[in-house]
Amino acid sequence: MTLQVNYTGTISCDNIAEENVALFFLGDTSKLTVAQTTFTAQPINNVEKGMFYQLGMTPSNPSGARNIIFPGTAGTTFTLTKVTTPTNITLVHGTDYVLNAALGRIEILDTSSTVVDGDDLLVTYTVAASVRERIISGSTAIQGALRYVAFNPEGKQIDYYMPPVTLSPNGDFPLKSDEWQVIPFNLDV
Repeated sequence: MTLQVNYTGTISCDNIAEENVALFFLGDTSKLTVAQTTFTAQPINNVEKGMFYQLGMTPSNPSGARNIIFPGTAGTTFTLTKVTTPTNITLVHGTDYVLNAALGRIEILDTSSTVVDGDDLLVTYTVAASVRERIISGSTAIQGALRYVAFNPEGKQIDYYMPPVTLSPNGDFPLKSDEWQVIPFNLDV
């Protein structure tokens, strides 16, 4: 008498939505709400020319700040200075550094004659109010029912319903590729 039968399978998902990426990383999605805030004299220590530096990295926001309000917008400020004695030197956008305001990243330009490798900098900036999705990885495989509804361009349409399923990552999820991006999953039924 058979008491239990286990089956396995795979699914390749090409819907690269936040929820599906979170499933691959065994995690959850959440919204990060940021109020407009000005950060004053944040240090960027021991810089190297040609390198990028992420603004606003904290334990509660490890990916850092986004949507920096670009210099010159009313009611906001952005300054990047080199720490020197007796007076700090204000760096020039396009000459000493480039700001990617959307990503909150600063590139120290190789061509800067003011910045030297090992310098310490101070940055003051304003972050715009925003809400964004983020994915927090976890360690528990997803369990539940799975309904697969066929939508084949040719051939017979066969739908599946599997009430007890464990879904887990299967192999690599290529972030960049020459091929169509898919997220691979294992099924244990």
